[in-house]
Amino acid sequence: MWSSTEKPAQGGGFMQSPGQFGSPSAGSTEKRQDRIQSVVPVAVATVLATPQDQPLRVSGAEVHMAVLVGRLETIDRGGTKVSYTLADETGTLTALRWIDAEAGPEPDSDLAEGMLVRMVVRVRPGPSKGGAGSTNIMCFHLEAVTPEEELIHRLEVQHAALTIAHVAALSAGGGAANGGGGGTGLTNSMVGGGGGADVPMVTGGGIVGLSPQQQMVYSAIHAAVGDQGVHRDQVYGSLTGKVPRPEIDRIMEFLSNEGHIYNTTDDDHFKATDC
Repeated sequence: MWSSTEKPAQGGGFMQSPGQFGSPSAGSTEKRQDRIQSVVPVAVATVLATPQDQPLRVSGAEVHMAVLVGRLETIDRGGTKVSYTLADETGTLTALRWIDAEAGPEPDSDLAEGMLVRMVVRVRPGPSKGGAGSTNIMCFHLEAVTPEEELIHRLEVQHAALTIAHVAALSAGGGAANGGGGGTGLTNSMVGGGGGADVPMVTGGGIVGLSPQQQMVYSAIHAAVGDQGVHRDQVYGSLTGKVPRPEIDRIMEFLSNEGHIYNTTDDDHFKATDC
């Protein structure tokens, strides 16, 4: 996942995409085998080099969510969205973040232009309406970082690319890097530079290594359809009599920290990253 100096939701290892649910066809299963299940640290240049009709890729593997670190050059606030311009040593891009005007203070109210920040984004294939990188790069999280964390991010970008390429090579050669499955098999810790610790791995609609209660919470979130995901109260309701609310909150925090779920419109809406 993230290194010990980073904060997940506040941060995260790496993630996966919102989408449709149900029984996938053989074609769709095969198509998703090379998709990374977590949030991958990347440089701005990697995002800018992605063709508009193609998903973001690192070392040949599709990446749904990525983390960038750079200087926040501009903040342009609108009624329902905020546009951010982020620059690192490799380039400059613009990302959008949708906001809920009734949800309270803006999520970036403590940030200012010129600050070093960490940004978690999703790169959506498709033409950009407002110039390169303006509408197909969606920001899901933004926080200030230190110069030391910026340096760590640069190292993690290189580590992630090498790790993905290494695991892909082992997988192609019949190695055990993918846990016996057909995908990349990369865990959050492996890509984020946290080492080879035992962390849960995503396999289809479930996660190997979760406790029964953790799996129930994850499944309730995973079943959500739509970009907003599921509200915390809906998860409470679906697990009434099965998992206490305080435990649900703890499990949600754990799943978020491990990069298996993420917040969408506010802190109470969640979406599974393996969709």
